[in-house]
Amino acid sequence: GFVVAVAMVDQASGQLVGEPEILTRGVVYVRDSEEMLERARTSVRGALVHAGPPSALSTKVKDALTELIYKETGRRPMVLPVVLEV
Repeated sequence: GFVVAVAMVDQASGQLVGEPEILTRGVVYVRDSEEMLERARTSVRGALVHAGPPSALSTKVKDALTELIYKETGRRPMVLPVVLEV
């Protein structure tokens, strides 16, 4: 399966704009995993706060989600971070 994390950050300040969106296919059944998806959004927010330079944002998001999903499910899906600077 795979997980896509979409986050928008302010280009000037690097701050998160809005809530990150988490999309999954073939990893977890969404209706049964709302709590895990909320933890995933929290993980993405935390990764973006401590990410450092803009070039590191996608890597930090991917690493944070990969670790969380493995701990929660024991699976290693493909994690595709999409960080948009607005």
